[in-house]
Order: sequence, then structure tokens, then C-alpha cells
Amino acid sequence: MNEELVSVISPCYNGEKYLKPFLDSLLSQDYNNVEFIIINDGSTDNSEKIILSYQERLEKKGWTFKYIFQENKGQAAALNQGLKIFKGKYLMWVDSDDILKQDNIRQKVDFLQKNSKYGMVICKTEVVNENNLNKKIGILKRHVKNLKKDNLFKDLITGYNVYYPPGGYMVTREAFEKSIPEKQIYESKIGQNWQMMLPIAYYYKCGYINKILFTYVVRKGSHSRIENQDKAVLKKINEKENTILTVVKNIDMPEEKKQKYVELVKKIYKEKKIINYYKMNDTKNIKKEFNNIIEQKQRPTVKEKIIYLSTKNKVMKFICKIFYGVIRLGERLYQKVSIYI
Repeated sequence: MNEELVSVISPCYNGEKYLKPFLDSLLSQDYNNVEFIIINDGSTDNSEKIILSYQERLEKKGWTFKYIFQENKGQAAALNQGLKIFKGKYLMWVDSDDILKQDNIRQKVDFLQKNSKYGMVICKTEVVNENNLNKKIGILKRHVKNLKKDNLFKDLITGYNVYYPPGGYMVTREAFEKSIPEKQIYESKIGQNWQMMLPIAYYYKCGYINKILFTYVVRKGSHSRIENQDKAVLKKINEKENTILTVVKNIDMPEEKKQKYVELVKKIYKEKKIINYYKMNDTKNIKKEFNNIIEQKQRPTVKEKIIYLSTKNKVMKFICKIFYGVIRLGERLYQKVSIYI
């Protein structure tokens, strides 16, 4: 296999507790033509010292090592630093707290070289807990029965049958530059993976490797996981909605189709907000959101109807709690079958 240059971009913020397993996984790669760009997003711990301690070893592998320090601006801003300068024919953007299997890069490059019609490829991913990296607690995998009917773009919007940890992905430079011609994403607080994947998934087909090439580490303090819910979750829901809407609106597609996807995003996130208000026992905002749906002549979802009815009286609240519980159980079983197998 001809080893074309692969660029790996990794933002890092205060990563001293998890950087070594990630950097060790890079050292173990059986692919040598790699440009590694790591952006220190204003870390105040020993991240810089740990990162630089790997420079010589990575360069001995034949890798190009590029270290950038910036004041703390967030992951999207850090990722932009790498997107401005990367030179590879293939691109990965990897969180610096996860772990690549030894043949991660080689297998993905091999697939994209043999399947030039694809602009992106996804592998299977194992899930582990930070307290036991050797114990697998799940597998992330996208199920595609018919590649001709595959619509990763829509599924990324709805959140069904997809996963977002970027270590499972690789894209071609051609796909990146066509889909994101500015070579920059807007610097939101969250959602950089949507900003990268959505435009590419709209323009290009995605291939799938039925092999575990990546380990996603679940961490208690991860920026993508919120421990104290309610208002914090609502804030995150609003930020996600704004990010996805911004990305969709910036994609060059027919206006009618764009509006269709904009409405889909709004519908999905309206339901998420109502569900969160339900968990907060916020009757006032449940009614407000539901009335907005009716006023806009939209059709409420089953969950929205059930949650709205729960605001009527104690009896309806009890009945609706049972119905909502049944729906949630069904969703969890579906998630277990389709994602964690």
C-alpha cells in the first residue's frame, strides 16, 4: 500500500491524566507517513510537558510533529488551528483522551484508497470506562442494510444509528475542502464533530469498516457528558440546536431541501426541550412549548402529547408517567440493539 500522508489533528485541554494512553496509541500505529498536529488549548496542568516528551519518539517513526499553544478558546477554535495548516491527503481529528487501535490509520487509508467514491469512512468502536481500560462495556457501530439508501446526513441530525466520537472517522482532503471550502468551522462551545461530519455526509458517501479500530473512553469529567442535569442540559440542548442549524444553513443545497432539514432540526430539539422540562417538573414551559407547536400548525409527537397531558391533573400525570416510561424503555432497547451490540 502506498503510504499517502495522513494528518491527525488533536485539541487538548488539561489532559495530563489521559494523554499518555492516547499518545502511546499513536506510537503503536503501523502507519508511518503521518502529520500529527496537537493544539494545547491553554492547559494549566502538565499537558505541554507530556506532549513534548513524545515528540522525539514520534519523529523517529517518521511522523511530522507540530505543537501549537493557544489561549483557552475551546475545542472548535483549537481544531481550526490545525485545519488551517494540515497537508495530508487524508484527515482525522481525534480527541486526545481516546485510544486508537494499532491498525486504525492503515485500515482506513486502505479502504479509502480502494473505494475512491467515498469521502469518509467509519469503523466499529469499543467503549470502555476510564477506571478500567481493559473492560469493554459496549460497541458503537452504525447499521446500514442498504448502502444505496444510506442517509448518514439525516441520521446525524436525528441522532439515530450514529455515533460521534471522531476517532472512528477518517475523511479525504478532497471531501473536506469541497464540503468546508473555508477550511474553518465556526467556533461554537460544542458540536465541532457535527460541523465536520454534516457537510461531508451531505456531499459524499460514507464507507464502513466492520472492525474495531478505536477505543472510546467514557470519562466522568468529559466535556461531552453533563453530570448535573436540568438547566445545564437545557443549555446544552440549545447550544447543540444552534450549532446544527448553523451548519445546515451554511451548506450549499436547494432552498426547499434546506428548509426541510431546518424544520426537522427544530422539531427534534423542541421535543428534547419538552422532555427536559418534564424531568424538571416545569409545567409552565411544557405548556408554552406545546402551545407553540399548535400555533405553528405542527403535529405534536407522541411523547410531546403524553408530556403535555401530564400537566392536566395528578391522574393524567400518573398515567402519562407509565406511558412515557414504556416509550423510554423501548428506545433504550432499540439503542442497545442498534448501537451497543
